[in-house]
Amino acid sequence: MDEYLEYKDFNESTNKRKRNIGKPYWNAELQQRLLETNKTEKEFLKFKGDRRIRKQLENNYKLKRREFDKHGKKSMLNFFQNEANNEFIDEMEKLNSRWKQELSNIDIETGIENEHTANAINDQISLEETKQALRSVKLGKAVGIDNLPNEILRNDNLTNV
Repeated sequence: MDEYLEYKDFNESTNKRKRNIGKPYWNAELQQRLLETNKTEKEFLKFKGDRRIRKQLENNYKLKRREFDKHGKKSMLNFFQNEANNEFIDEMEKLNSRWKQELSNIDIETGIENEHTANAINDQISLEETKQALRSVKLGKAVGIDNLPNEILRNDNLTNV
């Protein structure tokens, strides 16, 4: 989802690399913490000495990674709660109101848009409708719970009862 968000550059920078950051909530502090985390990870992975020191380096890396994740989440929350980014919230509210308007036309009990269609559905089923439905059944299909094959149901002598 983050890669589809539009990036807004609030500070005019000539550095092309900073300008094309994919996540809009990314800032210099997060970049610094990422570099620190990567450095501690390299130290941990490259160390081939005493296991106690290696465990200490591993714990140090885990700590840096947790700090980076924590600040990343904070930055993201702050970005989306910022007043400059209320466009997203406004768009969601418009969409929500449109959904409410569209769903208000549908009857909750039947799930049908208007009463005329609901009345047509609740009419008695005629013999002609039953015959037409039985004629449209595909042959050679598996039997249902009644254990009658479609070939028998399609027989006209059965509907003349």
